[in-house]
Amino acid sequence: MKALTSNLILNRRETLLQLILELSTDCLLYGNCFAGVEYVTEYTKDEVTGEDRVSYIGPRPYRISPYDIVFNAVASSFKSSPKIVRIRKSMGELKKELKDNPGLNYDSSIVDKMIQDRDTLALDNYRFEPDAIKDLAFQADGYGSMADYYKSGYVLIHEFYGDIYDRQTGEFLENYVVTVADGRYLLRKEPLNTYSGKPNLFHSTWKQRPDNLWGFGPLDNLIGLQYRINHLENARDDAFDQMLDPDMVFMGDPEIEQVGAATYYYFSEQ
Repeated sequence: MKALTSNLILNRRETLLQLILELSTDCLLYGNCFAGVEYVTEYTKDEVTGEDRVSYIGPRPYRISPYDIVFNAVASSFKSSPKIVRIRKSMGELKKELKDNPGLNYDSSIVDKMIQDRDTLALDNYRFEPDAIKDLAFQADGYGSMADYYKSGYVLIHEFYGDIYDRQTGEFLENYVVTVADGRYLLRKEPLNTYSGKPNLFHSTWKQRPDNLWGFGPLDNLIGLQYRINHLENARDDAFDQMLDPDMVFMGDPEIEQVGAATYYYFSEQ
């Protein structure tokens, strides 16, 4: 029992250190890092009885890629801004969360519909000609096409946090979480069940910008300087090319010939 507890503590410590390293890298590369906290229930198989028993119940921090979150950059604070987080999970992970974390309140009937879609729409002889525009959107998300997406075994989830107006009921929903899967199925829509009433999402920057919540990264100055250097180098090379091999005009038939970096213009005698 003591050995099992020690291993769990060691694994959790290594996971936390890895998370800190990833967030530090995000802050250096992008100038922004994002993290969230979810409450989970983890199970461990008992070596004696072979039964699953609860090994941990509590918070678990996780990293959010700066490319997978959208928020109002001119809001008064990140905490008060509405947010949309993009999540990619396998169907197995979604089913496991449905069983292990009932507190998520995912609609199990919707998950069954999603599985049925994959059994039906992932057939090789199925064609998506009417959905060409949707295919382009899925290609932008890195899934190739809708057929490829359904065959991949992954689920694309978008979670909205904040205030939203429900057009169907005419209600103004304050501090809600709305989870949409496959771009069409509503997995959940409920008030945020947190102590503060705000989502457990956090944002940090390397250097703050004025009137903009997106932070300034240490590499941004270098990137701007590199663009300037490239412009000057290209302009200088173009000037030397024109000096070494200038454009020339000849009398003759009206035609244009490209010779290296120079252009020769031939005009007929009139």
